[in-house]
Amino acid sequence: MRSTLKTIAVMVSTSMKTILAIPCTVVLMMITGCGEAELLPTPVPMNDAPVLSEQTRSGQTLFNTVGACNSCHTVNGVGGLIGPDLLGVADRVRIAHPDLSAEEGLELEIVDPVEHVTENYRGDLMPLYYADTLTGEEIKDIIAYLISLR
Repeated sequence: MRSTLKTIAVMVSTSMKTILAIPCTVVLMMITGCGEAELLPTPVPMNDAPVLSEQTRSGQTLFNTVGACNSCHTVNGVGGLIGPDLLGVADRVRIAHPDLSAEEGLELEIVDPVEHVTENYRGDLMPLYYADTLTGEEIKDIIAYLISLR
């Protein structure tokens, strides 16, 4: 009886080694490139960020530097806390100024914020000097950036 149990134990032990050896061998073959296994390229995550035009990139730079808009406004929760988050601002401006294009409405809100402000925000908190310190082209670039924020 003891020899039978010993024989069964050896068989089980040998079987377990074989069972464990097969997955290990396959993994090693895949890692080292041995055998016929084809290694697929590592998937590259898709970038959902839109490609920005030169004007939009310029507007983003102005927004964060010369205009210092990010000192008061946030974009996706990053920036100042005085003004609203500007993600989706073009849609809100279209609703607030249905008779104007988003570009026209945003320009009014930038150059004359006291008279033209969206969503019950206090326009007197916005700097009143952008019409004097930014060129028309710079304002258009900032507007292009704001419209890209969706």
